[in-house]
Amino acid sequence: MRKLFLVVPCYNEAAMLPLSVPRMLEVLDDVESEYGNELETSLILADDGSTDDTLKVVGTFKDRRGRHLPLAHSGQQGALLGGLEFFPIRGSETLRLHLVYFNREGALNCVFAGLGLNLDLK
Repeated sequence: MRKLFLVVPCYNEAAMLPLSVPRMLEVLDDVESEYGNELETSLILADDGSTDDTLKVVGTFKDRRGRHLPLAHSGQQGALLGGLEFFPIRGSETLRLHLVYFNREGALNCVFAGLGLNLDLK
């Protein structure tokens, strides 16, 4: 089975996550519907040592694909790399890195952030 992991660095995003997470899950729904049972997706919120209520907000999301990855504060790049290191990469697997940005209204500005493993897009 192919897997797609959407890794999203977040730092003190308690106010933004209720807007962005549902939209990211909608994007994953669209991708899953296109690939059917051939694709497993996950949304990884790589928490860069948030000091606000980010953890509390993440706890309100009940989607099976959502995961919280607590990390020490090391900046956006450190959080993204921490999220990438969370998954074992084997020599035969393909790594694709993309970017995702949401504006404050939760609108998708750019198409993906994170990594895909064994993902052969058409």
